[in-house]
Parts: sequence; C-alpha cells; structure tokens
Amino acid sequence: MEFSPLVLQNYKNLMDCLRETLVNLCANADYFDAEHPTVRVFTNHISFQKTGSWKVNLIE
Repeated sequence: MEFSPLVLQNYKNLMDCLRETLVNLCANADYFDAEHPTVRVFTNHISFQKTGSWKVNLIE
C-alpha cells in the first residue's frame, strides 16, 4: 500500500509532536512529588499529564 506525500508528512508531523510532548513530560516532571507523569491512550485521543497545572491533550 502506498501513501501520498501529504499523508506521510502529516504522519511524520504527528510523530514529531508526540515525541516532543513525551520528552517534555519526562524532562519537566517533578520526580519528588507523590504523583507521577501519566500517559493515557484512548481510541480518539492521547492524554499527557504531569504533576502541577500543566496538561496537554492531543485530540484527533
């Protein structure tokens, strides 16, 4: 199966976004807090949450 260049570029952009979000989640986490960083994968979105007030949701 072949995909168009636009589909491949959109997939690459999505993977870059997910990678950057995961790196930021791990790099900026407070590992001395009782709570821990969480990644939840749902059928229609992915949720990244760290302790504190920062929260990012990626919705398709």
